[in-house]
Amino acid sequence: MAKDNIKLKTKKRMLILLAVTVGLFLLLLGRVAWVQIVDSKWLQQEAYESQTRDRVISSKRGTIYSSDENILAVSTSIETVSVIPAQVNEPEIIAAKLSEILGLDYEETLAKVKTNQSIVTIQKRVEKEKTDLIREWILETKNEGIKIDESVERIYPNNNLASHVLGFVGTDSQGLYGIEKKYDEILTGTPGRIIAETDGRGNTIPFSSESYYAAQDGASLVLSIDSTIQHFAEKYLEQAVIDNECAKGGVAIVMEPNTGDILAMSVKPDYDLNNPFGPYNAEQELTWETIPSNEKKIIRESMWRNTAISDTYEPGSTFKVLTSAIGLDLGLVSENDRFVCTGRITVGGATMKCWRYYRPHGSQTLTESLMNSCNPAFINLGLRIGKEQFNKYVEAFGLTEKTGIDLPGETKGIFHGVQKMGEVELATSAFGQRFQVTPIGLVTAVSSMANGGKLMKPRIVKEIRNSEGEIISKIEPEVIRQVISEVTANKVKTMMEAVVAEGTGGNAYIKGYDVGGKTGTAEQGIGAATWYVASFVGIAPVENPEMVVLVALFDPQGESHGGGAIAAPVVKQIVEDSLQYLQIQKKSDYETSTVVVPDLKGYTIAQAKEILTKAKLTYSVQGTGEKIIDQIPKSGANVIENSKIILYTEEDMKKVTVTVPNVIGKSFEEAKTLLDAVGLSINAEGLGFATEQSPVADTVVEKGSIINVNFIIKEVD
Repeated sequence: MAKDNIKLKTKKRMLILLAVTVGLFLLLLGRVAWVQIVDSKWLQQEAYESQTRDRVISSKRGTIYSSDENILAVSTSIETVSVIPAQVNEPEIIAAKLSEILGLDYEETLAKVKTNQSIVTIQKRVEKEKTDLIREWILETKNEGIKIDESVERIYPNNNLASHVLGFVGTDSQGLYGIEKKYDEILTGTPGRIIAETDGRGNTIPFSSESYYAAQDGASLVLSIDSTIQHFAEKYLEQAVIDNECAKGGVAIVMEPNTGDILAMSVKPDYDLNNPFGPYNAEQELTWETIPSNEKKIIRESMWRNTAISDTYEPGSTFKVLTSAIGLDLGLVSENDRFVCTGRITVGGATMKCWRYYRPHGSQTLTESLMNSCNPAFINLGLRIGKEQFNKYVEAFGLTEKTGIDLPGETKGIFHGVQKMGEVELATSAFGQRFQVTPIGLVTAVSSMANGGKLMKPRIVKEIRNSEGEIISKIEPEVIRQVISEVTANKVKTMMEAVVAEGTGGNAYIKGYDVGGKTGTAEQGIGAATWYVASFVGIAPVENPEMVVLVALFDPQGESHGGGAIAAPVVKQIVEDSLQYLQIQKKSDYETSTVVVPDLKGYTIAQAKEILTKAKLTYSVQGTGEKIIDQIPKSGANVIENSKIILYTEEDMKKVTVTVPNVIGKSFEEAKTLLDAVGLSINAEGLGFATEQSPVADTVVEKGSIINVNFIIKEVD
């Protein structure tokens, strides 16, 4: 019985041992199957990586060109010297040579060469002359373990130029802002690789093959930005921001109206594209290291923000251009329809003032209302248009949507909409207050006045080229829609010319060029937080527009915050330099058409007539003599072309006299008409409206005398 029990126990142990053995075998078999089937790819990759060294060859990022073929951003090759310590047989000799050529500390270099790392960087951004010396030394001495790798660095040759348009790349060469971000995939290209076989210690196996996969360089871009016009915009905008102490900076945009091309886009303050993470002015440089990192982040993000497309503001009286266009296009008004300004107007229980409430404009045409920037006139026009049609046109002008400009970060305007617009909102909107637009949105809308009524999509990139310089894609101009008729556009364009020639935009007047425009001074914020935007939008030349220019100065702290006073002169500077650069020929105007009165004494009437006709002057003969005895004005005087010269042909003849009319407060054309009517000539100084005249009104003078009149620009919104 006992023996049977022993046998039974032994048998159980045998079965258990067998079961355990079978179980272990199955487990091992399962693990082998798992490794061979499931983990095989991972293990193969691990083995491959342990037996190879894979080095990345950076692709060259595409170049960015201006429309005039200047390089705005370019990637240049830089070289990095590294050491593979496991392959170095004589670390002291290698450290000595590298420190000598590279100008490094010997002990620090030796420590790197002796490190246990598989590969260690000795120096980045090494000049080619130095790497060539290292290569020569390697060939001479047969020393192994030194690697020279080529990489790419992004360079912006013009530093700050067009910084908010171009943007920049990060340390990994990825586009972070601007064009660099928008077209990152196109610019980047495809990196290459060098794969070499290594032993267990990481040494390259002699006579083994290296696999080389060439990098594919990125495509290049040609922008609409003209580097010369961009320079003009930046130079004059920066000076205006400084001179007028603009606490929130400024924006200047130059658009070619027929294509939508952005010829220039400047935002101040700007930043150095080669050092975008550093301070952007001298004041910050002094305290930059002490500024907390979270504050630096805020400063940088504000600095990098493209105000021209990402921020909104109330446009003020520049919007009256669009209100005029709406009324004219609907046939609700003509340029000569009259509006009465009493200085104030009450709408929906709210009383709104004209900027010249203390001396109302009285009866004025629509053109004169735009020249005078009269709020009550445009309030009445807005009410005549009605909220449905007003909103319809605002949407058609693209002000409630993004323009679609090919830059990242664009926002859209903020408008009431029909449902939320009452009489008061309609009234204030008609003269450009209580809603917001982006600078790019406004300049795009106003450009429709210069191109026959079409809303164009703003264009920054014109061409994409491959690494060989061949054009692979052209971005054609795109018409979004026809907003107003060509007839309406031409009428508004002519009205804008009157604003500059005789109205509130005189500071944008350019001798020899016909410029149209509109001033704007808009309140932003509420109560104690109120600040101003001084702006001006101009078209030039009016007859065949080459450009539409918007300048907006944010929160000026200087003597004036009026758009006509401080923004119009900036537009003048940008336009004048740009038109001359584009070789647009000047034409004569009242300042260029002055002539010197010739000396006619002793000549016959026939001879005098011939001389005066050639000089573009008219005449009136007093007396019956054959030769000229005297003349008014006297010889040598400067007069306007077509002025009348009084010729006397008899000795001691009584001179014809007239009474000088009052021209104070008149525009140049109005003053000239009054003086012409009584046979007097005008000598004009300045622009705008007459403030002084000499001789004064009611003085009796000889017919043909010259009246000196001084004109100045009125300070308006």
